[in-house]
Amino acid sequence: VGLEEAPPPPGVLEQIDPMEINRMFVQSERLNSEAIVEFVRALCAVSLEELRSPSPRVFALTKIVEIAHFNMSRIRLVWTRIWAVLSDYFITVGCHPNLQIAMYAVDSLRQLAMKFLERDELANYTFQNDFLKPFVVVMRQSSSVEIRELIIRCVSQMVLARVANVKSGWKSMFMVFTTAATDEQRSIVALAFETIEKIVREYFSHITETETATFTDCVNCLIAFTNSHFNMDISLNAIAFLRFCALKLAEGAIGNLELPAHTQSAPDADVHVYFWFPLLAGLSELTFDSRGAIRKSALEVLFDILKIHGHLFNEAFWIRVFDSILFPIFDHVRADTPGGLS
Repeated sequence: VGLEEAPPPPGVLEQIDPMEINRMFVQSERLNSEAIVEFVRALCAVSLEELRSPSPRVFALTKIVEIAHFNMSRIRLVWTRIWAVLSDYFITVGCHPNLQIAMYAVDSLRQLAMKFLERDELANYTFQNDFLKPFVVVMRQSSSVEIRELIIRCVSQMVLARVANVKSGWKSMFMVFTTAATDEQRSIVALAFETIEKIVREYFSHITETETATFTDCVNCLIAFTNSHFNMDISLNAIAFLRFCALKLAEGAIGNLELPAHTQSAPDADVHVYFWFPLLAGLSELTFDSRGAIRKSALEVLFDILKIHGHLFNEAFWIRVFDSILFPIFDHVRADTPGGLS
């Protein structure tokens, strides 16, 4: 089904001056805070109706993109309300069964995100992350290979072009790439890892400049790539990057280690547990991998990290390392060894 950018039926336009219609969109930035939110909500509803028709049109979709551009400079609290409506809209249209419509929506979202990431993020806000969440949801929900590949290309372009302004958006970025790591398409896994490789090698310092906890998102993303069975080189390189992450963590390169607010009241709240444990646990699990080269590499990196950086761990954390990381490895070896270990 082709897409039409034609305006509404002639019978309607005969009663309205086309210039007046265009002026309504261009001057939407003059609407007050309540009116603009309702205007956006109504336009999204009209667009969804257009897209449900037998001959879908993207007229309202193009106007939604224009309105978003015109109103992006509003105060952050108003923009947050506008984006709450637009976010749901783009998720719905990004998963549209018509591939042309879905690709149009994702590309429109990319244009808006590139524009939005030109702006610096205010301290203690997460606007960048909120803006990028639709990419995460569509990446997870879309059954279209073309859409998932387009999202990886869009997100890669954004992160490399606007790396200094991603800020809180790193969390959503890593969610997209973590999802890609488990994709059933070899090309998507490879495409996503190309960007992750560049991020870790060249832009690692940007990852944690807003929130140190994003380090764990990066580690979990790399662990997801180590588990990909499409390409041995990707898995081995991801393990090597985990070694690199451990070095950066030990050097203090990710900043002052502080627990995220939502974990501080947990009974085992400890910076070692939060930052080191996911990395060590991921390597430990890889020692049970069916691929011999992966088992060997993971075991080597795990014990190198413990030997080189173990002096940074407190006694309580070492006990946890033995109980949850090391003993399971030896138990597994014992179970696989005929007659057990003597």
